[in-house]
Amino acid sequence: MPLNSDQDFSLSVTVQAIESHPTDGEIHNLTSEDVNNYLQAIAGEEFSAKDFRTWAGTIRAAQILRRLEGRDQEEPTASALVAAIDEVAVALGNTRAVCRKYYIHPAIVDAYLDGTTG
Repeated sequence: MPLNSDQDFSLSVTVQAIESHPTDGEIHNLTSEDVNNYLQAIAGEEFSAKDFRTWAGTIRAAQILRRLEGRDQEEPTASALVAAIDEVAVALGNTRAVCRKYYIHPAIVDAYLDGTTG
């Protein structure tokens, strides 16, 4: 099964982090701290994996909502917003509430509700 861009990125970061671990013939578990330390080392700034998940969730939500806004509906609907959030939640492996609160920037939701995503 082909990986989507979020999975591909996560896999790439994980593989690179594994490659930078000492090789002593033992299998080591990587922690979120290991991944976040790696991201900070290569970025030179304080980034975490959550920043990338938030970015991915926000971009995906914006794309979905813009597509919905382009349909012939007269105004944005709550059910369309919920459907978009659900789609992002599935992609990120979270619940709707967690996804909306932590992984979609509120300005994207506001822009959809205001009819200004385009």
